[in-house]
Amino acid sequence: MITKWKLFNFKSISKETDLELAPLTILAGANSSGKSTVIQSMLLIAQTLSHKVGSRSIVLNGTLARLGQFDDLKSLNNDANQITIGWTCNPVVDTAWNRNRAFHQRRSRAYLRRRAANLISVSCGLSFDINPSGSIEEISQLHPRIFATQLSAIARDSHGADSHSSISIRRADILNDMDREELIRNSNVNEQLADAAIQYDVSLDKGSLSEAQEEYISAKPLGCLLKHFLPERILYSLDVNVENARLITKAFNESSRFARYRSISGDELNIPIAIVDVIINSAQSISKRLMNI
Repeated sequence: MITKWKLFNFKSISKETDLELAPLTILAGANSSGKSTVIQSMLLIAQTLSHKVGSRSIVLNGTLARLGQFDDLKSLNNDANQITIGWTCNPVVDTAWNRNRAFHQRRSRAYLRRRAANLISVSCGLSFDINPSGSIEEISQLHPRIFATQLSAIARDSHGADSHSSISIRRADILNDMDREELIRNSNVNEQLADAAIQYDVSLDKGSLSEAQEEYISAKPLGCLLKHFLPERILYSLDVNVENARLITKAFNESSRFARYRSISGDELNIPIAIVDVIINSAQSISKRLMNI
């Protein structure tokens, strides 16, 4: 259920306005006070998310509403370049689905599966504008571009502890960011994919970044691919030397005698067992000597 709706620089609502919503909400007011504006902004988001073409950031004219072009939506009483729409919703929990997810039957025995944390609240905010570059401006009047997206969520585990996660996406100034272009040239990702992803800077909360670094310890967010205004894929930059060193260390710590891994660059990384044994024996010998000092 949507509990809050926010608008800024959208038609008659020029100042940032937060609307608290309840299961039953009545919009009342004089003509041109913003009642239809609120409804139109909701229809705009709904028809954008339901549009089949994911590259369309904002769908101004669709099956639910025909809103014209960007300048028709931008408030006349505001000098800001971006229009902002945001909302907060509390997901409705399907208890029956949760029970089926938590338990399942297998060979007449019940197995308890690990419970995922329940989402308590999800917030999203997006800002969009037009590209003022010559003929491109005419196109972006009908197809605005995303300036920034902010997503956050609160989840609660079975012990009642809340965890917060967030991701911030902002259009990047690629022309003045030579370091990012250098990273792309030296990466193994598809060039077209990389070019699309680095159009946006990405910032993750510490918990989400730590989760990504559990698999790749050198991972750093480099860019993001969007589906409409929502993140679909995050591109990370990796330090090949650090990741390969981690694989070698893993080979030394594995109890298995199998020491063949795929390096981060895709090449097969073979570590002869004899070398593994020599290094482990040497490390154990050094450790014993240090303990006797």
